[in-house]
Amino acid sequence: MMKPIKLELMGLNSYTDKQTIDFEKLTSRGLFGIFGNTGSGKSTILDAITIALYGDIARDATDYINTSCDKAMVKFEFEIGSKNNRNRYFVERTIKNTPTGGTKTTRVLLGEIKPDGDINVLADKVGEVKNKIQEIIGLTSDDFTRSVVLPQGKFSEFLKLQDRDRRKMLERIFNLEKYGQRLSTKVKIRRNTAKEHITSLNGKLSQHEGMTEDLYEEKKLELIEAKKLEKQKNEDLHKSEKEYEENKVIFEDQKYLQKYIDRKTQLDLSEKEINIKREEIERSERGENIIPHIKDIKILEKDIYENSNEVIHLEGILTNIKKEIDLLSKRYEEAKKEKNEKIPLLIEEKGKLQRGIDLEKEIENLNIDIKELKNNIDINSKEKESLEKKIKDLDIQIDKKYKKIQSNYSDIESLKISSELKNNIFEAFDKEDDLKKLSEEIEENNKLLKEVNKRLEDLIYKNIDVEKNKISVNEKLKKLLEHQESLNKNCPGDNKIISTQKEYIHNLKSRLENTKDYEKQIKVIKDDLNKNEKSKYDNQRYLNESSDKLERINKSIDELKKGLNNLIYQNMAAYLREELKDNEPCPVCGSTHHEKIYVTTNFDEAKEVEEKIKKLELDYNKEKNNYDELLLKNRELHSVENIKRKSLNELENKLGDYNSNSLQKEIDLKQKELKILEEKVLFWEEDKDKTINEIYEIKDKKYDIEKEEVKIKENLNLDKKLSLDLKDKVNNLQKKYDNLNKEYLYLKSKIKINDLSIKVKEIAENEKKVEKLNDEVSILNKEKEALDIKQKESNYIFNEIDKKLSNIAQLRNTKYKELKIKEDELNKIAKGVSPTKLLQSTLEYIEKITKNEKELHDNLNNKKCDFDEKTKIKSSRDGILSQAKKQLEMKEEVLKNLLSKNKFESINLVEKSILPQNIKSKYKGEIEYFDEETKYLILKISDLNKKLNGRSVKAEEFENLHDFITTLKNEISTLRKEIGSKENELKNIEKSLSSIKELSKEIKKEEHELSLLDEINKLIMGNKFVEYVATNQLKYIALEASKRLSAITRGRYALEIDENLNFIMRDNMNGGQRRSVDSLSGGETFLTSLSLALALSSQIQLKGNNPLEFFFLDEGFGSLDTDLLDVVMESLENLHSDNLSIGIISHVEELKNRVPVKLLVTPCDVGTGSKVKIEYS
Repeated sequence: MMKPIKLELMGLNSYTDKQTIDFEKLTSRGLFGIFGNTGSGKSTILDAITIALYGDIARDATDYINTSCDKAMVKFEFEIGSKNNRNRYFVERTIKNTPTGGTKTTRVLLGEIKPDGDINVLADKVGEVKNKIQEIIGLTSDDFTRSVVLPQGKFSEFLKLQDRDRRKMLERIFNLEKYGQRLSTKVKIRRNTAKEHITSLNGKLSQHEGMTEDLYEEKKLELIEAKKLEKQKNEDLHKSEKEYEENKVIFEDQKYLQKYIDRKTQLDLSEKEINIKREEIERSERGENIIPHIKDIKILEKDIYENSNEVIHLEGILTNIKKEIDLLSKRYEEAKKEKNEKIPLLIEEKGKLQRGIDLEKEIENLNIDIKELKNNIDINSKEKESLEKKIKDLDIQIDKKYKKIQSNYSDIESLKISSELKNNIFEAFDKEDDLKKLSEEIEENNKLLKEVNKRLEDLIYKNIDVEKNKISVNEKLKKLLEHQESLNKNCPGDNKIISTQKEYIHNLKSRLENTKDYEKQIKVIKDDLNKNEKSKYDNQRYLNESSDKLERINKSIDELKKGLNNLIYQNMAAYLREELKDNEPCPVCGSTHHEKIYVTTNFDEAKEVEEKIKKLELDYNKEKNNYDELLLKNRELHSVENIKRKSLNELENKLGDYNSNSLQKEIDLKQKELKILEEKVLFWEEDKDKTINEIYEIKDKKYDIEKEEVKIKENLNLDKKLSLDLKDKVNNLQKKYDNLNKEYLYLKSKIKINDLSIKVKEIAENEKKVEKLNDEVSILNKEKEALDIKQKESNYIFNEIDKKLSNIAQLRNTKYKELKIKEDELNKIAKGVSPTKLLQSTLEYIEKITKNEKELHDNLNNKKCDFDEKTKIKSSRDGILSQAKKQLEMKEEVLKNLLSKNKFESINLVEKSILPQNIKSKYKGEIEYFDEETKYLILKISDLNKKLNGRSVKAEEFENLHDFITTLKNEISTLRKEIGSKENELKNIEKSLSSIKELSKEIKKEEHELSLLDEINKLIMGNKFVEYVATNQLKYIALEASKRLSAITRGRYALEIDENLNFIMRDNMNGGQRRSVDSLSGGETFLTSLSLALALSSQIQLKGNNPLEFFFLDEGFGSLDTDLLDVVMESLENLHSDNLSIGIISHVEELKNRVPVKLLVTPCDVGTGSKVKIEYS
């Protein structure tokens, strides 16, 4: 169901400030009204809904933005869906005026409000939002204003629409597009697809033209002949390869033997040079043993030379230091004598000068003190004069204040009145005022008493009516409860059972899909297994052929090797002779002359055998690799087969006993049973919901009646009590008035004043004057007291200053005497010169004498230490020099013996014999290589001569055999390619024949489907089916509208459809006369349009299954008389039982009391816009 939740608007027509309308409260009682004066903004609320949803207004207005606002903003929140599946959406727009006078949406947003409060934005562009709204609601803007929100000028539009426009509207509202153009388009697309598929299949079939069974047999015979020829060629190749391998071994050994002999000859040429290098290395190694002794002697000679020079140098230094010590000793003694004589006298002079400096500071301080005392005398003298003048001024001011205080006391005495007279006047004045108030209160209570008595009378009559309504409601409620109990007993099922059934059907469908998928997978796996079986067969055949070939090659190699060993043994001499070269010595006899002797055929034959063996070994390795690859492929095929078979078993286990056909039949049966159950449950639920809603409505009505009854009784009791209380109150007030009037007349005769108010005012004014004078006297007294205090303070300060001046003068004279004594003492010490300067020169002289003595003492000690240190160093150097000379003699004797032993005449020859390490390493490497290579070559030449044993193979014959084998291989390769091509050709023919069968079968199936689609296309051509459905729907709506119209008009009018599907009115009170709806009066048009709109709205399906939950009317009530208005309102009130909330917009005052919930619109005023508020009856 679609239900409005909340509307916010601002800046739209008369609404300047933001207004919020809570539709949940407004629709809580089913029927609600929007009331206000003409132009207050009632219809703008409907405009705001259509603007929010569709961006336009049904009244075709463009100047709907308030002139005091720069923009208009609207936000509409609504719910849509069934009871258990409701979605909440909101749409908001901001609209501004354009320079051309139109309007433009500047911001738009459509969103879904999730249950947790999150927002899911669905669209934020004008076009997208409009399309999305139509998709969600299922209505265009025009459909919405014709059937849901009926604004001014749109109310009777559906009634007067032409046939085609009305049918189009019904097609959209009732979602009939799927039976019209959509269905036609779908059929057309299916037909075109079927035709294209047939054309495509015929094209595929033409690709296999010329493929026949005869062609297949012919190609099969050609393949058999080619395989026979391949077998013969393979046998010839096997023989030739065996011979080639045998010769290859001999030929290779011949080449190696000659190569080794050549290398041996080259090596012999370098033997002399190697021997020379051996000698050089031996001489160098002997010299290396002597070199360390030579180095030691050189180091000792160097140390002796350096130490001798150092000793001579130290002797010179010691002589100079001795002379410096003698000179410094003499100077130090002189400085010491001067210090001892002059320092005591200088210290005594320093003390006197320090006392002189202290006296200077004391004299300076005394002069400062005397100056400050003089300044204090001057300041205090001036202050004393000022105080004398101030004391005279205070005396004058105190005298003036005293005179003013005496004057004010005289004025206060003249304004005073006796306290007794004053109290009587004021008491009389208060009583006069109380009498007036009592008189007014008595009059008001009498008036209120009359109103309460009248209200009591009305409440008694209302109570009687309520009792009658209560009995009627209880009877209706009892019947509804009995009907509800009957429904509960006869329940056909509930949504849980339907959900279980749906879930079971859904599971069956899932199982059907899985079953079809499993069946499809099983078919694919079986096809793959068949292909895999064929590949296994082919691979096994190749594997057997490869194994046979390997066995043949291995056997040939073994036979060749046996023959080769025999040939080598027989022709060993020939093998050695074959390797000999001219001018190179024979390894056997040493001769450099070699006779050319005829080589036997056995030798050539052995060489050929060697070559054949090598060739066969290469072929064996190649074939072994091929065999390994085939074996690996065979394992892979077995592995794939195992995986496929495992998958096949798993799928067959999953499939079990089910098949797609049996499952489909079970689904069809269950769906039929579910449909019947759903129809029964739906009918039962509708009846139950209707009953429940009626019960709720009756209970609400009963509650309202009981509430009203309680309220009436409470009001009766309250008003009765209020009436008694008011009577007592009036009597008491009258008694109080009489007593007060007596007291008032007594007081007035006593004071003898006619106008009390004037006298009260005069007394009040005099009291204010007295109060003012008293305040002034108080202030003057305070001021006089302040002046007295100031005068006393000034006199005290004056006396203190006088004493202070006397003391200062006495202190100044004392300071003058002390200053004279200190100046005399300073003159005796310094005699007119600054003692500070004299002290500074004395201190400098003391420091000079002391410093000179200390420096000479330090220099003398340093020189003595230096002399002692240098003496120790010289003694050490003498010892080292003596030891080094003894070691040198010993080393020279050892060297002389080594030179003689190693056959060297001098040290120079030893140093020349030493080889650099890199040259020495190089020589050793060359010698080692020469020795090793010589041994290796002698061994190899000997081994090969034994192996050949006189056998040999000619190069020309060996090459011819190799070329013959290559030719055979090329021929076999060509044959294999030809066989592979023929096998592929045979497979392609076989596939083509299979495809031809499949394509022919599929073409027949598609042609059958196309013929069926052609038949359907003829049935739905020209929108016939939609017209049929729309016509039936229109007749049903007209029948429903006619029932409502008949009920509203008490059976007078009925609505029918003519043969052109236009609405006509039947007047039952006028002999059943029929007339066009264009001839209806304003009231008749309103009643007919209302009935039709209600019938249409009750049948609208939003998105196919969500009926409307609200309905707006915005005109027509003013054209109805009172009786007809009552009938219409009663009909609208009864509609609440259909779960439909109806809102009426009117300025008719009589409707307010008939509507339980009202939205009151207050018109705009200067500076403020229209306002809204909800009110309950």
